Amino acid sequence: MKIWVAILAFLFLVGIALLLLASLALLPLLIFFLGLVVFVVILATIVIAGLVLIFVVPYYFVTRRAQVAPGAYTLDQAKEK
Repeated sequence: MKIWVAILAFLFLVGIALLLLASLALLPLLIFFLGLVVFVVILATIVIAGLVLIFVVPYYFVTRRAQVAPGAYTLDQAKEK
């Protein structure tokens, strides 16, 4: 039973806070700034992912050792032909 009281108290406090923000005309500003923060985070993620694709992925493929399967066609066999 205590859990329901806690949930209702939380929802009541959230409602009071939203009413207070709406009555003071701060709710649109709060939503705008939250949207701005989300936009900047998404933009930064795209930029970081782009930098990773440009620099890190090619470096990984250049520096890793090639794996040759036993019995595979080798460079020496290619030179013989």
